[in-house]
Amino acid sequence: MENSLVLEEKYSRYWKHALALSLIVSLITFLIYLYIDDAVLAGISRLVAFISLSLAIFCLLKVMEGAKTFEVTISDGLLRVTYFKNEKAIGTDKLNINDIETIYSEPYQIELPISDYRIQLSNNRTFRVNFKENNENDISLFKFGGRVLTLDKSSKERLEHFLSHHDLLS
Repeated sequence: MENSLVLEEKYSRYWKHALALSLIVSLITFLIYLYIDDAVLAGISRLVAFISLSLAIFCLLKVMEGAKTFEVTISDGLLRVTYFKNEKAIGTDKLNINDIETIYSEPYQIELPISDYRIQLSNNRTFRVNFKENNENDISLFKFGGRVLTLDKSSKERLEHFLSHHDLLS
């Protein structure tokens, strides 16, 4: 029975395209702002330039961060999740298997900050850990830098198969 599994976070290949598009929109709307005489249209074009530049900065950070790769290892009574970036280990989480009641999969949902609404992202799955002692607070199995890492459908199935062999999946 295999004791480790290497997975990759779900990561869109369109971040670079979004970066280029938002930089182009920002440049065009800024040039429009420079050459327009109407105060209302100048204000609107300035606002659009600022928003698209902010979006470009967000996309640049996302492209620089890239997709995380992580390895799930079960050995010596521990469930280890090691996070990699460019084949270099950047973090490790360790969970005692005896403390885990079950691990389950659920669709990833984004909670909107002001209201009680949740948006479910299609085909994004996250895994949560339910502990024997504390049933109220389940934690995300894959969380790095305060961000929950999601899996696509094929990675989800591979991980479910791996965890079911070790009797950790509900």
